[in-house]
Order: sequence, then structure tokens, then C-alpha cells
Amino acid sequence: MVLALATLACRAVVGWVFPVGSESMEPTIMTGESVFLRYGKQIDQRFDIVAFQDPGGGASIKRAVGLPREELIITPSGDLRINDQFLPNAPGRPKPVPIFDSRQQSINDHWRHGATAFDPWTVEPGRVAGESEVFTLDGNLVQLNSDAGLLRFQDRVTDGHLDGDGKYVHGRNVVHDVVVEFEVKVLSAGGIIRVQVSEEDDWFAAYIPVYEGEEASKVLVKRNRPSRFGDRAQRSYFGDLLAEIPIGEWVSIRLANIDNEVSLRIGESSFASSYAENTARPNPMSNDDAPFSSGERVKVGGAGVVLQLRNLRVLRDFYILPRGEFGVGRRITLDPDEFFVLGDNTAKSRDSRDRGPISMERLVGTAEAVVRPLGAFRRL
Repeated sequence: MVLALATLACRAVVGWVFPVGSESMEPTIMTGESVFLRYGKQIDQRFDIVAFQDPGGGASIKRAVGLPREELIITPSGDLRINDQFLPNAPGRPKPVPIFDSRQQSINDHWRHGATAFDPWTVEPGRVAGESEVFTLDGNLVQLNSDAGLLRFQDRVTDGHLDGDGKYVHGRNVVHDVVVEFEVKVLSAGGIIRVQVSEEDDWFAAYIPVYEGEEASKVLVKRNRPSRFGDRAQRSYFGDLLAEIPIGEWVSIRLANIDNEVSLRIGESSFASSYAENTARPNPMSNDDAPFSSGERVKVGGAGVVLQLRNLRVLRDFYILPRGEFGVGRRITLDPDEFFVLGDNTAKSRDSRDRGPISMERLVGTAEAVVRPLGAFRRL
């Protein structure tokens, strides 16, 4: 009796468990999970996951991305601009979503390697997805700029995600911003490690030299794009950083291109640089001006070195499908009591793009954590 009264009191004053019955917030909140909802008619900060009353009854749960008095627009590339700035990289922003993870999927099933004459990559027989899948590159016969020494990602980068079993749930829409991360162990120095991602008609590459006896290497980060004055490619120098690649030790590497910012992290060293815009790539299947990215979007490997690679992941940025009447392709300004909400899975979500901004008086509360089913508990 006491427990029942306490439960009723908690529901009336503090909050309650809210079941999620749609795919609109996946993979942050999966269909069939329940969240603890803290009652309150205010948003503490951008990116809070909130529940609000629907006009026809019931309630919906989405993420608050636009705040009162802000001006926003959703671009054809699937980016949200707020007051003419990219979506802030603030606490709570949806993290990049894995679409490949060698701890759950086999590299051989999703990556191409080698050339017609030879393949410098080997993997121990019987080793498949997981920590034990270690690929070894003998780059001694690989020329500096040859793709033969690179693992090349074959899957389209879309707004899909990995489910709880590590299976890729395919998306239908191309995502332009991509991240690659992995661990590398150099067994024999004397060459470079190369990491590359692409967007539209540009690619961004980090060249990491590894030499015997040096404590740190000067890493170059470059952008390559077609020339506007002929067929000769333009290569622009973004910058460099000093990073240590000790021989015989595992080192983590992460290269990202998100919201026109290229960032590189090698162990504890990091570098970031922004650029104005991408070089447009014509879409052979369409005559419109919508952004187009295709081909091998991620490459990792090297030349002149012997190395091992494991825990390889590819992630895509939070993507907003430019669909709906509100804020899509044209600016919208929020009133002092309005906020703009989106589902994390925007291809499967009906939100402010379709329904318009949400008034504060319709707010029910803020989702704090996933609490059901048992074993799925996590804070949001």
C-alpha cells in the first residue's frame, strides 16, 4: 500500500515512465523502450529530449534543437543552420552514429583492399568480426600515393544505423559528413600512415610519417579538390600537428569531417580546421543542385610501413532529411514561447518540419534515462 501511494505521488509530482512506440528517435531510443520523464514546462538546454502534447491527444517525444527567438533553416545537404551558424557542438548534441564497426562486422565484407597484381593486406584465417580481427599491411612494396595500400570502404554512407545485434539498418538518404576511427600498431617504420574521408567532390587526408628513432612526427592534413581552371587538381594545406606513433604499441586515430570542419586526433594530440564550402559534385542521376557524395568515402592504410589495424569504425553525422513545410529551404523565426523539435531518425519522424514549432504550454517534461526493458538502462 505504501509503495503504491509512493508511486502515485512520484507520478503526480516528479515524473513517470513514458513508452516510445515509434522509430523516430532511433538509435538514441529504440522502438519499444521506455524513458523516465521528468515533469516540467521548461527546456534546460538545447538538445534536451522532451515530450509534448499532440493536438489530437496523446504525446510525442523528440529532441529540442531550436530555442525561442532563434532563426533557423534546414539546408538541402541535411544541415540545420541556427542564426546562420552550424548546429552548435554543445553538450547533448546527437553523437555521430556508427554505420560500420569491425567489432561487430567483418572488414572483409565491407572493405576492398589490394590491387589487381597483389594484395599487401592479410588477416589471420578464421578471424572475423571482433577484437581478434586484426588486418596486417606490408607496405614495403606500396608506392606513396597508391590505393593498393589502403582499405577502402564500399558501403554507401546513409542515414542508417547499427541495431543491437550489430546489423546495419540501411538508410535511404546519403549523409555527407563522415568520421573514421581505428587503432594502429606500427611494426616497421620508414613510410606513412594515410587516412582519408570525402564529401561531394573534395577529399581530406592526413599523412602521418613514421620513422625509426623519432619521438614525434609532423602530420600533414590536406584537402584535395578539382581545379576550376581545368583538370589539374588543387591541393590545399590545412595545417599540421606533432603526434607520436611509438613502434609496437596500439595508437588510436580519428579523422572527421563534420559541419565544414576537419578534425584529426592521434592519441592525445589533436588538430581542427574549418573551411567555407565544399566543391559541388554533379549528380549523374539528377539535374538539380542538391549536394551529391558517392564512391569510396573512407580510406585507411599506408605505404612503406608494416602495420596492424583493428577496431575500425565508420560513423555518420546527425542528418536532417530536408522534408516538410517549416524551416526547410527557407528561414523560420521562433516566437518567444516556441521551440523547434526533431526526431533523431528524421526519415521516420513527424516533427516540427511537418507540424511547425511547439509552444511551451504543450511541453510535458524532459526525458532523463531509458529505464525499460531491464538491462537497457542508460542516461540520455
